[in-house]
Amino acid sequence: MTKPKRSIDFSAIDTYRDNIAQSEPLKSLSPLEPVNDLPINQLDPAPWNARRYFDSEQIKLLGQDMLENGQIHAIMVRPTENGRFEVVVGERRLRAAQVAGMPTLKANIRQLTNREARRIGLSENLQRQDLNDYEETIGWLDLLSVELEPLPEFKLLCQQNNDIRVVVAKILNRYQNEFRGKTKIYNNVIVNPNHFIMGSPIESKILEVFQNSHHITWESFVTNRLPILSLPQDLLDVMQRGELEYTKAKELSKIKDPKTRADLLERVLQLSLPLTQIKTLVSQAQKALTPAPPPSFPKLRPRVQTIAKQIDTLPAKKRQQAEALLNQLERLFST
Repeated sequence: MTKPKRSIDFSAIDTYRDNIAQSEPLKSLSPLEPVNDLPINQLDPAPWNARRYFDSEQIKLLGQDMLENGQIHAIMVRPTENGRFEVVVGERRLRAAQVAGMPTLKANIRQLTNREARRIGLSENLQRQDLNDYEETIGWLDLLSVELEPLPEFKLLCQQNNDIRVVVAKILNRYQNEFRGKTKIYNNVIVNPNHFIMGSPIESKILEVFQNSHHITWESFVTNRLPILSLPQDLLDVMQRGELEYTKAKELSKIKDPKTRADLLERVLQLSLPLTQIKTLVSQAQKALTPAPPPSFPKLRPRVQTIAKQIDTLPAKKRQQAEALLNQLERLFST
């Protein structure tokens, strides 16, 4: 069963418009401690890492390289509890070391809050070019939620929906609509009473986050990345594993029948089919799934009108036969 969509009341933000509380900037981060050799069995991956999928073969190769050539770059960790450490930057190296059987990893220890750790880890991962489209989309939504978290307007919207990523996505879509929408000019000042994102601290944070990116803008993200979240779950699962590009997944999503889509998806993955061939197969599948049009009949209205005029001229016996046939027609339309 499809879950009902919960709308977000953006007009509630107007409550804060006249007297808005600005978010407090993050305090200066604690300095890096000297590099330490930490036991592998005391290191835990962070639950918020932007990278969801790790290629087992690539991890194995990296581990072998670390064994032969040593660890070039230290990972960054923060102390948690019971003498353990959470990996803020470097989960891929942690996994490689585990596979290779290395006893320790070189690590920089830093005292970080949850928000600081998420901010550093997500920012570092999003600057990489090897995240797949799904990971990148989720990573940006998570980073935006970290930056928007202190704002009272954002907290208000989060009270209306528990899924923070959904809230951020709706904010971005709303912002784009406002950005592209019609405005009114009064006394040479642009006025639009429906602008709840533009001109607010939320807009400032969105622009600030994407200004630090060298390969994507907020407009590009909303147009080319957010639609990923509306894809069917079977396609999202494959994208998350890095086995299917967004352009191919988008084309496959045009097939609404789950069984047909699953069969074609399996074929695409097995044969590594290019996008042009996928488009052809999708078109063929859509035609096969389209029900045949009902058989066409000659236009009956003129015939019925002609018969209606002739009934009164029939002799009594034929008129009785005609009335019996009309009764059959009436019963046909009533069932």
